[in-house]
Amino acid sequence: MQKAMVVCFSATSTTLKVAQEISKALQIELFKLEPVKPYTRADLDWTNPTSRTSKEQKDATCEVAIKALPNLQEVKLLFLGFPIWWYQEPKIIDSFLQKVNLDGKIIVPFATSGGSGIVKAQLEIQKRASNAQVKYGQCLNSEDVASWAKSVMDRLA
Repeated sequence: MQKAMVVCFSATSTTLKVAQEISKALQIELFKLEPVKPYTRADLDWTNPTSRTSKEQKDATCEVAIKALPNLQEVKLLFLGFPIWWYQEPKIIDSFLQKVNLDGKIIVPFATSGGSGIVKAQLEIQKRASNAQVKYGQCLNSEDVASWAKSVMDRLA
C-alpha cells in the first residue's frame, strides 16, 4: 500500500482521540486541521441558531480559514475524520477539500457523532472530491477503532 495519512478536524478532542487511535494502529502520520479562528464553547452551541457553527452549517458558501494544510503529495490513502454537525461534515472539511489536490487519492471518511450517521457527509465529500475515490466511511464512537482501521487497510491493500 502506498503512503497513508490521517487528517482530522476535532473541536472538542472527541474526533482527535479516534484519529490518534487510527494513526497509532496503522503507524501513519496524523495531521490535525485547525481553524485560524478557534471555536469557543459559545460557537459550538448547536441549540443557539445564532452561534458561529449554526450560521456556518446553514451557509452553503461558507469557507473556514485553516491555519495550515498537510502535504499530501505522496499520500495515496487519506483517512478523513470529523464530527457530524447538523447531519453533515463541518464547513472546515469542505474548505480543506477545496484547497488540496486530491487527484487519484483514496479517501476513507470517519466521523464521531452523538446520534447522526455519516451518510449525508459521505455524499457531500464524494461531490466535493470528485477527482478522488471516496470509500464508504463509518461513524466511530465506541467501536474497536484499531480493528476497523486495519480492516480498511487490508481491503485496500
